[in-house]
Amino acid sequence: MRQILDAKLEDDNAERVRQSHAAAIREIQSAPVLSANIVKDVVLPNGSEVEVSHGLGRRPNFVSLGVVRGAAADGRIGEIRGLHSGGQPIDASRYICLQAVDYGATITLDVMVW
Repeated sequence: MRQILDAKLEDDNAERVRQSHAAAIREIQSAPVLSANIVKDVVLPNGSEVEVSHGLGRRPNFVSLGVVRGAAADGRIGEIRGLHSGGQPIDASRYICLQAVDYGATITLDVMVW
């Protein structure tokens, strides 16, 4: 992202406008969604828990699922937090764990995390 120039303008009115714009740009640049990662083509076999590496280096604040491709029926996708069904811990700073249910087939989708 580009840094904001801090050059002071001679005209007081122009300087107030520049400062206002700089503050607004800094606010937008600090929005968490700008640090989002999109994981393309995540494959979820029906009924299986799948760890998906998200690359954030921290626990995600939000997980957004894209359009499901390859389904044979309507289903749902759940995010599993804490422990796998077998009791093993999920390292949320590295992975999200997803499970597709009732699709009747292996599905593919994109996932956005931030």
